[in-house]
Amino acid sequence: MYLTISEREIKLAVDSSAGPGLYEYLRRQETLGGLRVIDEKDLRLDDAYFDTADLLLWRNGGYLRIRREPRRALVTLRASRGSPLASETVESTRPLGELPEVIGELNRQFPSIGPLPEHGSSLGPLLAEAGLLHVVSLRNDREVLSVRPQTPGPRFRVKLDKVTYDTWTEPLYEIELDVCDRDGVTWAAKVVDSVRSLVPGTVRVTTATKLDRGLVLRELFQVGHGDGTLDIGAANVEL
Repeated sequence: MYLTISEREIKLAVDSSAGPGLYEYLRRQETLGGLRVIDEKDLRLDDAYFDTADLLLWRNGGYLRIRREPRRALVTLRASRGSPLASETVESTRPLGELPEVIGELNRQFPSIGPLPEHGSSLGPLLAEAGLLHVVSLRNDREVLSVRPQTPGPRFRVKLDKVTYDTWTEPLYEIELDVCDRDGVTWAAKVVDSVRSLVPGTVRVTTATKLDRGLVLRELFQVGHGDGTLDIGAANVEL
C-alpha cells in the first residue's frame, strides 16, 4: 500500500474575532515560544474534496483532496488510524497526474469506488463516473513560518491558515504545527502555550479537519448532497 507517510501535527482553532490580530502579531515576531523564526512564505491554496454520495471516505476516517497551488496541482489521500486504508493516521500526496493510481487504490479497498475512466472532458465528470462527488471547496490563504530551537534541534513549520469555504463567506482561522519527530512535539508544545497565552480563551486544540468544518457548514445551511442534506452530526465539530 502506498499510504506510508505518517503525519504528526498539532492543530489550533482560533476564534474569528481574535484571528486577524493574532496573525498580525505572530508574523512580526522573531521568536515563537523560545524558537527562532528562520523563514516565512505565503501560499494561496484552493482545495476541493471528493467523496461518495454517502460520505464513505469521511465515515471511514479519510478524504480525497485535490489541491491547486500557484505552480502545481496535487492529489492527497488521507486515512486515519483504524480505517480500512491504514492502521495509523497517514497521508500521501502525489502529483495530480497520478490520480488514476490513487483512485485505483481506493477501488481495491472500496469496490463501489472507481476505477477512474480513461477518457473524459474534465476532472469533475471523470470522478463522478468513478462514484466520487464534489462535497466541499475552500480557499486557504496560508502563511508558513519555519521555526527551530536556538540550539540544534528539530525544524518544523507553523502554518497560519485563513480559510474561506464555498458555503460561508466569513474566514475561519486555524494554526497547524507540523512536527517532524517526537522530540519536536516538546518544542511545538512551547509554541502552543505561547500562542494560547496571547489571547486567552480564544485558541483551542482541535482534531477537526478542514473537511469536517466544511461538511458542518454544508449541513447547517442545508446544501443538498445526493438525495438530500448531509447527516453528520454538526454538534460534534466546533467551527
